[in-house]
Amino acid sequence: MKSSKSSKISRLLMLLLVLAVIGAAFFLFILKSPFFDVKELNIEGISGLESAVANNAIWKNIDGKKIFNINQKYISDVIEKSSPEYKVTSYRYTFPNKIHLTLGKREAKYVIQAPNGFFSADSDGFIIEKLSSSKYSNVIYDKSIEAGKKVSDLYLKTALAYADLNQIIKVSDNKITISLKNGGTVILPVDSAVKNVSELSKTLQKIIQKYTIEGRELELIDLRFSKPLVKYN
Repeated sequence: MKSSKSSKISRLLMLLLVLAVIGAAFFLFILKSPFFDVKELNIEGISGLESAVANNAIWKNIDGKKIFNINQKYISDVIEKSSPEYKVTSYRYTFPNKIHLTLGKREAKYVIQAPNGFFSADSDGFIIEKLSSSKYSNVIYDKSIEAGKKVSDLYLKTALAYADLNQIIKVSDNKITISLKNGGTVILPVDSAVKNVSELSKTLQKIIQKYTIEGRELELIDLRFSKPLVKYN
């Protein structure tokens, strides 16, 4: 009885060992075999010279790579460096070695005024290009910026979210502010701006209406606290 049980265990261990060897061999085959090397790249959404430039830039970074070692983020990073005016709108692959991409033109939504010039940015916070000039700006920022990169500074990123308030947003000395018509200042919070822009706008309007009715001239509204701090003349 014990001998039979021991025999079954031995056979099971042997089977597991064989499966492990087969699995390891298959894994090595995948790593070494050129069968899964990217062989074809299909780009849609752009055409002509633009497509050729993008294709060439991407191909330099994927040539010789395995299909499963490439993803949308990797391709997006390549596009941001080589053709920042475009972004990846869809990505998929077909085994064993074909990648399908759709690229879309980045559309400028905001204008940022920085010490080193005016820059356009899209809704994702990507700085598209430096502008020769601009009659307006959504955000006035106190640090120099660079085209072809996504905004990483928390204050500038938040300021772009506030730009939908249709006010000129200023970022200076790690503060985000807007100016009131009477010359007063509103300090905006940083942490929860993206989620609460509309709610914050309602709170601000209520405060302005209240003090306008009372005939008081607002000097400062600080919305960084749960209970807004208000100063008036």
